[in-house]
Amino acid sequence: MRELRFSLAVFVRPTATGGGNFWHWGAWTYNLRGADDGTLSAYYPTFAVRLGTIDTNMVVHIAPGLDKGSGQDQLDRTLGRAAEAIRNWP
Repeated sequence: MRELRFSLAVFVRPTATGGGNFWHWGAWTYNLRGADDGTLSAYYPTFAVRLGTIDTNMVVHIAPGLDKGSGQDQLDRTLGRAAEAIRNWP
């Protein structure tokens, strides 16, 4: 298996059949102090993945967010298995 690549917060793993799988973990955090109703806060953690071998893209909003490690790994594996189990995409 080829090695994992990383660039601009996007991971890339070449696949045995060519092409690659791409994924990104990220979050957008927003805090506005001094608003009329008090501080406005928003937190949007996300996971985006492209499974090149089956030409599938997925984006997940995760609330609450997942720390690096087993939670992220489990979500990645579960989504991949679910997508690969589908035989006919609409």
